Amino acid sequence: MSRTLWIVPLTLALALGLARRKPAAAEVSQQNPHFKIAVPWFIGFFLLASLLRSYVPVIATWSPQLSDLARRDMILVLFLIGTSLSVRTLRAVGWRTVVTGLILWLFVSSASLSAILFFKLTA
Repeated sequence: MSRTLWIVPLTLALALGLARRKPAAAEVSQQNPHFKIAVPWFIGFFLLASLLRSYVPVIATWSPQLSDLARRDMILVLFLIGTSLSVRTLRAVGWRTVVTGLILWLFVSSASLSAILFFKLTA
């Protein structure tokens, strides 16, 4: 837990450092010498989840299911990042295109699995 909590000061230090490195034109045009630090929401939610897990006993019974859900969601998010997909992109292409892509993916994956099983290509 203590190793994981290092994300808080590290994120704040990075945000502070990046906020100070603004382009020169932006500094000249800006009259206010103060800068705003954008703190990611996941830091607050992470701390909240850590506190709830530590001090609310009933959460411990949900921990395996929540951990499995979080792992699956992380895989989905990493897939979307890797393919450069976002909600905005999916809305731009339309739901019909997304459904067509999913149907095509299901067809190709089912055909590949069928071919592997039919030709006994397992290791």
